[in-house]
Amino acid sequence: RSLILKSMAVGVFLILILGIIGGFIFTRQTLRKIELINSTILDIHEGDLELRVPLRGSNDEYDLLANNINQMLNQINGLVENIQNISNHLSHDLRTPLTRIRGKLENILPNVSTEHVNTIVSAIEETDNLLSAFNAILRISKVESGASKGSFAQFSMTKLLTDVGEFYEPLANDKNISLHIEKLNSIIIDGDRDMSFQALANIVDNAIKYSNNGGKIKLSAKSANNQVIISISDNGNGIPDDLKEKVFQRFYQQSKHRGEKGHGLGLSLVYAIVKLHKGTIKLRDNKPGLIVKLIFPQHSS
Repeated sequence: RSLILKSMAVGVFLILILGIIGGFIFTRQTLRKIELINSTILDIHEGDLELRVPLRGSNDEYDLLANNINQMLNQINGLVENIQNISNHLSHDLRTPLTRIRGKLENILPNVSTEHVNTIVSAIEETDNLLSAFNAILRISKVESGASKGSFAQFSMTKLLTDVGEFYEPLANDKNISLHIEKLNSIIIDGDRDMSFQALANIVDNAIKYSNNGGKIKLSAKSANNQVIISISDNGNGIPDDLKEKVFQRFYQQSKHRGEKGHGLGLSLVYAIVKLHKGTIKLRDNKPGLIVKLIFPQHSS
């Protein structure tokens, strides 16, 4: 009886140990599969719609789930591409007739009576605004396609930030706005310098546009944890928290700014350029005003 009880105790103990080890292994494998799906979905959420959940070839429930997710992503990606293609084709096809209309308006301008001059000039300005919007759409599409990656090279982000600040300093002075550029050591990144200039210029232009007379704008750059962090802060009107994600959508404008000059594509272009450089963009309250942070991977020498 004692031998049987001892055997049963040892058997139960071994079963428990094997059960714990087996459960740990099974749980670990399950968590790895789930983590793989989660990490892929998070990367897709960051904007890379070309990514897909890897299949393990085991034809189990996880492969079935991954396959269903991939099919859904294929459909979503197809819909997004169709919408972008429609937008691109419209922009491309309408530029030519708009350019012709603008040319004809300029040709008839010297021959119209004085009371109609303002009407013709206003029509030309509206045509220019439409052409600017179409050109911006095409620039965004070109950036999103990744076609410009071939022109990537190393450049000093600090020097670029200084150039942007000096370029916009006269415009800031006209509105009595103080534009301060922090002096820092040179920070090198890999990217397209012209597109990066465009992204920073759009942000600074908005900061000046929506700041009141006597406002302050600060441009700074620092490197930390193999990242380059560009900060552009102002003490203007700022952006409400519930609109901070919407402002990156094409043609989005806050209701209070509708009717003002612009077409709501400036920040969309900034977002596309930052994404092309594998960076992120964050909007924070400056209380009052706004802080725009652009975060890029730092060049490793």
